[in-house]
Amino acid sequence: MSETRNGVATFTAGEDLEDRRLVKIKSATSESPPEVVYADAGDTPIGVTEYAVDSGDPVATRLLNDSGTFLIEAAVGSAIAVTDSLYVANDGKVTEVAVGTAYFQANGAGTDGAHLECVRLP
Repeated sequence: MSETRNGVATFTAGEDLEDRRLVKIKSATSESPPEVVYADAGDTPIGVTEYAVDSGDPVATRLLNDSGTFLIEAAVGSAIAVTDSLYVANDGKVTEVAVGTAYFQANGAGTDGAHLECVRLP
């Protein structure tokens, strides 16, 4: 079981993870704490990585039910404008291209690889 402090929980990286990317709990994980992997287009993320880690290492993950804004990396090919609705893209990034559920609204503009300030939608 992972312990949550100030909106951040520690999980085990189920793959190499970069910072500021959306993650989900790995399917059929038996680790304690559970393993997390990148959320891909159409997935339901649980949080955002705080820093980059190698597979098998502990990773601090800011849970999406935390208050405030989130910094998340924009997907390649994105052209995100302020107030765009944002969706999960492959490899834990965000995009303005509608796939599944919109989880955020852009609080800043950016393109490929930019770390965007995002507001969680209700």
